[in-house]
Amino acid sequence: MAANYNKLWKILIDRNIRKEDLRVAAGITTTAMAKLGRNETVHMDILLKICKVLDCQIEEIVEITDDTVDKAKKIKDANDDIKKINDILDNTTSFHHRADSLYEELIKNLDYSKYIMAAKIAKGMAGKIPFKQLSFLQKRDVFVMIRESISAYILNELTGKEENK
Repeated sequence: MAANYNKLWKILIDRNIRKEDLRVAAGITTTAMAKLGRNETVHMDILLKICKVLDCQIEEIVEITDDTVDKAKKIKDANDDIKKINDILDNTTSFHHRADSLYEELIKNLDYSKYIMAAKIAKGMAGKIPFKQLSFLQKRDVFVMIRESISAYILNELTGKEENK
């Protein structure tokens, strides 16, 4: 069982009572107040002292919840979040695989001999990057940058050749 003291804090706000004033009036320790603030269990006599000062019943200041249900909900929420993140990563990876396939198809349809220099540029760029020190997303960004550099070189070659004709 877990305790939740949000009802207590709401009563204090509604009645404009500071926590320190409650602590002194009820004669409880700062440690007990800290436990209440962290929603930890406290001795029944502490709750009774608080109820006496506030002129209320225990169920008006504390809510008891089942730990198992709370933990199960947190685990389910965490699993849902992990699934969402995995879906995003899968979609991102899938997108890049499709983009890479399209890019490879584009290169296959071009005259290879004209673009050997682009491949040399890419190889030179890749050789200077410490891939072992990069995260997955950083590596992906580097590959995108290299691909964009090659595309820019090819576009420049195509437009330059057309202007010279």
